[in-house]
Formats: sequence, structure tokens, C-alpha cells
Amino acid sequence: MVDIKDIQISIALPSSILEESNDLRDATNKIGSIGRTCAIGRVKRIYAYDDPVGNFEWQAQVLTRILEYMDYPQYLRRRHLPLRKELAHAGSLPPLRTPPHQVPSDPRQVNEGDHREGIIVQVNNDLHIDVGFKSPIPFDGTGKKGERHAVRILGSHPNHRGLAVSREHLKMYWGYQVERVKTLSGLLKDCNTHSIIFTSRKGKSAASSWDDLLRAVRGSVNLLLIFGGPRRGIFEILEAEGKSPNAFEGSVLNFFPNQGTLTLRTEEAILSSLAVVNLAIAMATS
Repeated sequence: MVDIKDIQISIALPSSILEESNDLRDATNKIGSIGRTCAIGRVKRIYAYDDPVGNFEWQAQVLTRILEYMDYPQYLRRRHLPLRKELAHAGSLPPLRTPPHQVPSDPRQVNEGDHREGIIVQVNNDLHIDVGFKSPIPFDGTGKKGERHAVRILGSHPNHRGLAVSREHLKMYWGYQVERVKTLSGLLKDCNTHSIIFTSRKGKSAASSWDDLLRAVRGSVNLLLIFGGPRRGIFEILEAEGKSPNAFEGSVLNFFPNQGTLTLRTEEAILSSLAVVNLAIAMATS
């Protein structure tokens, strides 16, 4: 049976998700809610795809940069994240409180076998990694200066070293990664080995399609949830790309069939969908 920790949840959002945000502060609050929800729902990757109906380049930059900022542990932000205008209201963002964010800053409290997040730096032509201590520690692994990496701590203070480890091999949830993609149809083509779930008001109720949802969860350790925007759903976006929604395999589900409001905001749809998927994963892996 598949372990719940082995299931990789990804979501895809359109660049137009901020289309109805009044200003940068409003957009920051919306993205903060999305980032926090994704961490709660153990999302491993967030894809931001371009909405072909309009120019949403600014919105796409704001979305990806704020989401990436939220996933950065605080001890790395000051030294490695340049100040950008998109982060003007970053102080209002909710903390993720994922494992790499909850580590001691005092190296004397760090034990061999602990895991941390770091940025590769160069010290006297050798690779070291900044894991939030006063000084970088030697890095055992391959990479380039400026790359972000998870490491397992070797040795004890003051002789710590950082051994490169893959996020996928960690037993605990380690946060999400953000990736920008050009088209939704291209993403679906590249993710053809995933179990794909299209979220839409046009879909069947997740309750009436519960067996389909369980099959999707059991069918692959890679689960991809697709969301539309505030003014165009998934079907409209695919049609604008010149593609038929029927050309792609996947379940079309409505996770909030009896909503009491005229519309459902994307951040609300993400929360409700991940809550149901989380329950389905727990049942499918128990």
C-alpha cells in the first residue's frame, strides 16, 4: 500500500488569479492565503501557467515571487533574497511553520542527523552552504553557488557539515516549489503520468464521485489538481489555447457543489479541494 508521505500533490494556477485584486496589498493577502493553504495541504509543487486571454505578466511575477518568498526559511531571506517591489507588503504574510522553518538558530542546539535548508556559497574556492549559522558550513554534494538545497547535518558543533539530500527522500513535509509554465495544455502533456483532477463547477460532485477520487489517488503517487481563474474556468482557458478539454484524461470534480455564494474565490476553492483530497488520501492509504 502507498504511504501517505509518498504521494506528491501538485496544483496548477493561472496567472490571472490576481485579476480582481485591487492593489499589491490585496494581491499579497490573497497569495499569502494560497501559500499557507498549500503548506497545510502538503502541496509539493505549485505551477503558475499563463492565461492566454490577456496580459498577466505582472500578476505572474507577483504570484511566483511571493510564493517563493513564503517558502524560504526566515534565516535565509535577509542574506539571499533581494528586495523587490513585489515584496513591499511581505511583512503581512502568514508564516508557513513547515519543518525547515522550525529549526534552532544556535548551532550548539543542532545535532547530527538534523535537516536544514541552505544556500550554496563559495569559500576559498570550496563549496559551503549557508544554513542560518553565523558562518557557512562545508557542503558535501554537487551544486552551484546560489542554489538552494536541503541538507542533513553531519558531525557536531563546531564541526558541522551539510550533506546534500533530496526533498523527495525526506520523510517529513519540506514545503513546496514554484514553477512557471507557459500553457496549461503543455503542462497537462508533460504531466501525463499524473492522476489529474480538474476542479470545476461543471464537474460532478466529489461526494457522488468519491470512488473516482479514490481511484485517482491510488492510481499514481503524483496527483495534480488544476484550478481556473476568477473570470475563466479551466474549460475556457483550454479553449482559448485552441485545445479541447476532452483531449486530456482526468476527473472533472466539483469540490463545493452546494456553495451558498454566487462565486467561489480561487483561494477558497484551493482550501476546500485540498481538504477533501487530504481526506481521500488518508482513506486510500489507511
